Amino acid sequence: MLGLPNSSRPSWLRWRPAWRRLHGWLALATGVVLLIVVLSGTILLFQPEIERVIFPSLYDTTETDQPISRAEALENVREDPDLPHFRDGGTVVMNHGVYEVYSKDFMRQAHVDPGTGDVLGVGSHDAGFFGFLANLHTCGLTCKDYPGTMSFLKTTKMTVLGNHMNLGTLILGLSAVVLVFLAVSGLILWWPGIKRWVNGIKIRRKRGAYATNYDIHKVFGFVALPFLLMWAVTGAGFEFKQVEDAWYAITPGNEPGRFPTFESDPKSAAAKAGETINPQKAEQIALQQIPDSEFASIGIPGADDKKGYYDFYVTDGWDGYTGGQWPGDAEVVVDKYSGEAEQLWPDENRSVGWTVWEDWSYPVHAGVAVPWVPRFVWLLFGLTPLLLAITGTTVWWIRRRKKKRKRKPRATAAAPA
Repeated sequence: MLGLPNSSRPSWLRWRPAWRRLHGWLALATGVVLLIVVLSGTILLFQPEIERVIFPSLYDTTETDQPISRAEALENVREDPDLPHFRDGGTVVMNHGVYEVYSKDFMRQAHVDPGTGDVLGVGSHDAGFFGFLANLHTCGLTCKDYPGTMSFLKTTKMTVLGNHMNLGTLILGLSAVVLVFLAVSGLILWWPGIKRWVNGIKIRRKRGAYATNYDIHKVFGFVALPFLLMWAVTGAGFEFKQVEDAWYAITPGNEPGRFPTFESDPKSAAAKAGETINPQKAEQIALQQIPDSEFASIGIPGADDKKGYYDFYVTDGWDGYTGGQWPGDAEVVVDKYSGEAEQLWPDENRSVGWTVWEDWSYPVHAGVAVPWVPRFVWLLFGLTPLLLAITGTTVWWIRRRKKKRKRKPRATAAAPA
């Protein structure tokens, strides 16, 4: 029984018993899954920093005023006889002072010292423990070639509200939707009224375990509400297109159309003359396209790819991906024959709503929008669901024991009859 509203009570209090039961039982039913999803994402917040501590040799660079170019770093890796997996790779990322040359499948990174050009070793952001967590948190254990992939979660496919998804991503999407409901219902249960708002931020420490745990659950849930809602809404938006559609419906301005594409023109005069520009020249062209920008990564086309092009990501102002493995907030492409450049991203005519969702929903969700020190705020609120789970379960258990005690005298009194 959810409980019926009492018409003699104030309107905002009438449905609170029903909200409380829904909130409690839904949290108990889905709490384990929610904790796994949230805590795995919390650990991933500091993956770049943890990797630099665990594998210091991969980031041991030499100070120099004349670092080698991205093309030279790629060539050094391709010529290394011990690195056959990188001969077809062509993406170089500047990550925390080190050139990372990606293999063709993007599952490995050869680290190159910009000061000496030496190959420091090979690592993988998507292997081992962190690869498993990334698979769990972003794919629901369905990412190909990642540790821990479960075939039944990947092959069980369905269409939900027009969204084509597998069982793993459906679980992630539903977990986010449940978190939205728990956050909103928690706010309703927390609200003490305008005249008694101070009661909403008090913790009673001398009123017994029930009152203390109840107040801790209530206060910390309220304080963490902005982060919980942000994670829930963006997480649901990654899986259900309806969330993104709703965002653009309530925000003014335009929404993105089809993402632009680009190809080098093999029929151009420069191509017919056999002329191509080198990566250094292409980089100069790309940086001129966005003045005062800084290099973040380069994709170098293969020699046999006639329509391949130079693909650059640069940092233009405040980079929302500054703390992640793939920095760069603007994309510039360059024709490898003629040197003609075009800025693919971001679109100059985009609205504020478009900018917020496309440029910031993932960086804010993942915490890569800020350096590692302020990212501890994400860590703090990322651990809050664990506290809420402990206090919420404790409150439920104490209340359950009290109900059992009340039933025993009734049963004893009814026995003689």
